[in-house]
Amino acid sequence: MLKKVALTNIHNGRAQIALVDTNTDDKALIGAGKTDVETAQVSDITGLDESIPRMTGPKKPQTDRMALFNGLAKCFDRNIPIIKSFELQANRVKSPRYRGAIAEIAENLRQGEKMSDAMARQSDLFGEDIIALIRNQYGCRRFSAGSPMPRGRPREFCASCARASFIRPSSLLWRSEYLSR
Repeated sequence: MLKKVALTNIHNGRAQIALVDTNTDDKALIGAGKTDVETAQVSDITGLDESIPRMTGPKKPQTDRMALFNGLAKCFDRNIPIIKSFELQANRVKSPRYRGAIAEIAENLRQGEKMSDAMARQSDLFGEDIIALIRNQYGCRRFSAGSPMPRGRPREFCASCARASFIRPSSLLWRSEYLSR
């Protein structure tokens, strides 16, 4: 369901509208990138008003995917926690689908899920190739929470290993496009 979020800055009165493809108002606020200095009004978009943006908008915009992965890499370089990193990316993407996916991933991470599993739930945006690169078995020896990983389980990159490894957003995007051909 599409949600329209009207954000107004309390200091300067500047208003902006964001469309988010999600099912709850709380996730719509995360997807819109609401900050502490903004007020928000959330409303549902239904009927023909909902179907027009879905039909005319791009299904998998590459610019949003690149903005998401580049933004995450910058956040990981600055040691920003993973949940906050995803929440910060909501302002970098333009499509309602990516905004909704970011809100869903942030919510799943908040519930203790691994990043790769949370992103795998968004299979229409992140294919098996991207998820496989994130779940790389030669990656980090820790869970996303930092606890030791038992043997025999696939390893996942944490922020420090993603920084130090060869997987950067541009190479991840190139590999996913190259492998999908």
